[in-house]
Amino acid sequence: MKDAILISGWHSDSNPSSGLGIAYSVKEAFPQLKIIALDYSSRCTGLYDPIVDERILLPRWEEVDVRTSMAGIADAVHAHNALYVSGLDMEIFAIARELRALDRTSFLLPDEEALQLTTKPAETLAARLGLSIPETVVHHDIVASVQKSEAMGWPVLVKGRHHEARVASNYRELVSRLRCIEDTWGDTPILQQFCYGREECISFAAYQGKLLGAVAMRKTEVTSQGKTWCAQMDQVNPEFLSRLSSVLQGLHWTGGGEIETIWDDIEKKRVLIDFNPRFPAWIYGATVCGSNLPGRLVAAALSAEPLRERPPRAGFVRIVKELPSDRVERNVFVRARVHPQIALKGHPSGSPALSKKSRLALPKLREAEVESDEMCLAVLNKAMKEEYSPIPSRRLFVSAKFEERATSLKAMCETLKRESGLVVKLTYSLKTNPAPAVLKALLRLEWGMETISLDEYLYALRSGFSREQCILNGPGKWVGNRNEDKLPAPAAIQCDSLCDLRETMAQTGKRGWQGCQIGIRISPLFHESRFGIDVRNPDIFARLCDALPEIAKKHELSIHFHFAESTIGMGDWLREIESVAIFAQRISRAAGVDFKNFDFGGGWRTRELAAYTETMGEAVGLVRRRLPALRSVCFEPGKLLVEDSMLLLTKIIGFRERGEKRDVILDTAINEVPDAGSFPHEMLWHDRKTRRWLRLADGDDRVLGRICMESDILRGDVALPRQMEMGDFMAIKSVGAYDASMAFPFGAGCCSGCQK
Repeated sequence: MKDAILISGWHSDSNPSSGLGIAYSVKEAFPQLKIIALDYSSRCTGLYDPIVDERILLPRWEEVDVRTSMAGIADAVHAHNALYVSGLDMEIFAIARELRALDRTSFLLPDEEALQLTTKPAETLAARLGLSIPETVVHHDIVASVQKSEAMGWPVLVKGRHHEARVASNYRELVSRLRCIEDTWGDTPILQQFCYGREECISFAAYQGKLLGAVAMRKTEVTSQGKTWCAQMDQVNPEFLSRLSSVLQGLHWTGGGEIETIWDDIEKKRVLIDFNPRFPAWIYGATVCGSNLPGRLVAAALSAEPLRERPPRAGFVRIVKELPSDRVERNVFVRARVHPQIALKGHPSGSPALSKKSRLALPKLREAEVESDEMCLAVLNKAMKEEYSPIPSRRLFVSAKFEERATSLKAMCETLKRESGLVVKLTYSLKTNPAPAVLKALLRLEWGMETISLDEYLYALRSGFSREQCILNGPGKWVGNRNEDKLPAPAAIQCDSLCDLRETMAQTGKRGWQGCQIGIRISPLFHESRFGIDVRNPDIFARLCDALPEIAKKHELSIHFHFAESTIGMGDWLREIESVAIFAQRISRAAGVDFKNFDFGGGWRTRELAAYTETMGEAVGLVRRRLPALRSVCFEPGKLLVEDSMLLLTKIIGFRERGEKRDVILDTAINEVPDAGSFPHEMLWHDRKTRRWLRLADGDDRVLGRICMESDILRGDVALPRQMEMGDFMAIKSVGAYDASMAFPFGAGCCSGCQK
């Protein structure tokens, strides 16, 4: 018979450890057992609860090696004739690794082999439990990770393999979250698709492979960090319970655990988020609701009968309670030039330090690699042979890449035309990049042109595009050219709102524009957007249906949907398309009109044209099923076509040192790469000694522009080669879309209108 139980993990704040809850649970089952609290800092607030009979503070992980601490734990367990239950994930892994010959009658923890299967994303465990896992990728490279995040759809979750999960909603946040996990835990992060749905957590206890019990918990109120504050308790699904029992038996599991899942209402499946190898912080909530899992675990280890558990209850709530303490840290901020929340950031148990000591270091940062893009290299090498001093920088057109993409997109249209029987058109959004070289190529390839103002429409006509090739779109389309008698009617006009629809009908009447197609732009149903008609609103839906029959007497009608896929991912984009098609079908029936065309807007950045082609084929199928009168579809793959078709060539004009980190200053600036904050532009450096172009790898160095603005940072996450010199050439890739159309002179002493 044991005299005591040692429990670790005693911090109790808005993101608590489970030690205090375990202690209360064990005390209810075995009041005679002495509660010994073990932790690594007096700042662990749960240490001061009256339930604690004795406290053991081991040295911080930063101060000792792991084996010394493990030996200290083993000595304490032996000296007190105690059981040991841990509430700290990293400690559990360290004990399993360092104390292989554990006294299994004392340490109520899983072994190392079982623990390895719980490491995120835990695919093997998920499969055995009949669960899915979110789409997951291991982070190795910033550019690749951003592209994958865009494909999955923002936001994404950035996770450590054992600890911490942070949400990233864009490129800048992604870099910040990745660095945080790498710096804090010494870990290689993973990226996971963000799952929407109902969260359910299951806690269990097992001894030597035998399941002792499990309980399900659904959060009804959470803290700002998403931690449980109030919850509903429930029984575990019998089928899942059977699977769990089989898995734990195969792992010969001893100890507690928590399985975090989400029920995905869209995909109709349960997704595994985390498998934690210890009792959750809410474990005492399960105890007060009639399932004392820590008590059952201790009873199995002692071969003893616990006191009777409480009667079942529907759920639990938490409260805040003040306790006296004798903490040694006093006046720690008196002379500190930091905010308190920064000074005390991090869990006081010191798990990050243990994580760094317990595992292999992060992979060494990769060095710059030889650029392999032959099309870009051909253009760069040609420019290098010219007498050229870039002041300001020079934008280079990679015509071969442009032609390759345009040809592939043309082939996609031919395939869709054969398979669907529809007229399939490609249209380019002029605002994406109005460079003459781009427009000439598009004119030769017989693309259509989407414009967002009368001035843009006039520019397209003067560039050689016919009115039959042009679409007039946008919320400010009627701004600009006022010569109503000169401009011919475009092929189509897209309307962004009911007000815009009324103005469009007034303008077409005044200008005598007959027969042009009138498009109804529908706003996304599941994502916020400033554009489109919100047909979810019953009043707006009704007014739209009232207006359309009269319009249909003079014009064909079409549906327009445009929302950037690069912000929501392919899956969500297709769901939006299907929802818009369903509403279009309802509008058609309610108004008694037919829609003849569907316009699929742009916003695609994927580098894989095959993925775009496959998605467009699926989108056309979704729309056709709902709109049988459809005769044509239109695609606007703007930045997908031109973003990678331009480079920015510049020179190094300066360096700066930031301790071990470095900055390079280029003879260009944020005005030439205004989209630098949206995605990581690949950076190339010309090594004058080897005469090769090298692609910069990830790191903590920065590439800065030359203007006096804090925001003039082109990349803050690269590794600069030490052999870089003043005057070396550098090139910035993927500047052919909005980087080109929004660029303007800065620091040249004149405005854009002064440029000749």
